[in-house]
Amino acid sequence: MKKNNRCLAIILCIFLFFSLIITTSFIVGETEHECVGGECEICAQISSCQDSLKKIALVKPLLLILAIVFVLVKSILFSDVFNKATPFALKVKLLN
Repeated sequence: MKKNNRCLAIILCIFLFFSLIITTSFIVGETEHECVGGECEICAQISSCQDSLKKIALVKPLLLILAIVFVLVKSILFSDVFNKATPFALKVKLLN
């Protein structure tokens, strides 16, 4: 299960990286195009690419906050405060 999650995370990171590179390169490559006016398809695509980059920029802080909350909750749940050292937890045989 861990291996599948790791592979999925790597694939998503690669996809995000290449989508950022392709979107940015399209915007840079088409900034000097010959605009035909109000119904220019290239201008519409550039606007769409800029919107997607803005959305990604808004998601990053939310993901950071979620990661911090996850680490805090995990550290609280798996701390020694809640995990008492009982014979069952230590797997000790009680032979009398």
